[in-house]
Amino acid sequence: MRSSLLLLAFGLAACEPSSSPEALPVFTGGDAFMDDGVDNPGFAVFRDTLRSIVARQDTLAFLSLVADDAKLSYDEAPGGPEGLRALWLADDASPPEPLWTVFDRLLSAGSVEEDGAFTIPFVAGLWPESLDPFAHVAAVGDSTIARRQPDGREVARLSGVLILPLSDLTDADVWNIVLPDGSEAYIPRTHAVSPVGYRATFWQEEDDWKLQVFVDGD
Repeated sequence: MRSSLLLLAFGLAACEPSSSPEALPVFTGGDAFMDDGVDNPGFAVFRDTLRSIVARQDTLAFLSLVADDAKLSYDEAPGGPEGLRALWLADDASPPEPLWTVFDRLLSAGSVEEDGAFTIPFVAGLWPESLDPFAHVAAVGDSTIARRQPDGREVARLSGVLILPLSDLTDADVWNIVLPDGSEAYIPRTHAVSPVGYRATFWQEEDDWKLQVFVDGD
């Protein structure tokens, strides 16, 4: 039921006409941003703590919040705090993005709760089955600027939560998307999330909240 409502809301994207020829067209998604975590006081406090740790890039504090058996991949790679350190924080690690950049993005992208576990971003836990998760991203925010080329002129502003088809996946810094009017444009990677991109799941061990899953891909 929730995924059906989400799909309906995403389908309500519209272009607001502008009274000024210089103003950018605005494509607005449905009011479907979800953040179940705000309704759980314990998780809300934990997430605020994690935000502070990420902001100051405190490695030891971050690792202390990783479960001993945290799952970090779909293969047999080591998990837990030391596995995360090796994959993301060691001197010889070569992650595609800094850990802090990834979590700064995820922690602002809502959450979905299921059986006491919270998944971020919310689109990773609640995605319309009719849309290919590998071929779409969800732009999330009130003022995302779309450009004709990665460093080109501004062509539109995106508002709300708006699922957009992908045109190309080759650029690591931007998403090449298709706007609701059918034209192609580019938006920063940090302004959209993918349901099969990086996502994290947290639940409690005794009285402590821990990062239990941090993976990407399907």
